[in-house]
Amino acid sequence: MANMQQALNDPSAMAEMAKMMQDPDAQRQVKEMMADPTFQAQAKAMMAKMQASGGMPDVAKMMQDPAMMEKARNLAAAMGAGGAGGGGMGGGGMGGGMDAEIARLRAENAALRQKAEL
Repeated sequence: MANMQQALNDPSAMAEMAKMMQDPDAQRQVKEMMADPTFQAQAKAMMAKMQASGGMPDVAKMMQDPAMMEKARNLAAAMGAGGAGGGGMGGGGMGGGMDAEIARLRAENAALRQKAEL
C-alpha cells in the first residue's frame, strides 16, 4: 500500500506507468492477470487483511479529492481512455466516458463497504 501511495505522488512513476499501459501487450497482460481467479482471490484476501488492520484506504474519500481525481484522469488519458471512453485499456468498457466509470466505481465501493460492515 505504501508503494502505491508513493507511486501516485511520483510524477515520473505515473508517467512510466502511463507509457507502459499504452503498449497493447502490457494491456493484455494486465487484463489477463485481473481475470485470473487466483489473482482475484489474492486481491480479496489482501483487501480483507487491509480492512482488518485499518489499512484499507477510503476510496470514496479519495475520489472526492480533486488532486487525486486529476491524477486519475491524467493517467486514464495517457492510457488512451480519454473522456469519451475510446481506445486504451478500458476503452470499450468505459460505459460512455470517465464520469460513468467513476460513478460505477463509487457504487461498487459503496456496495463493498456495506458488505464489509455485515
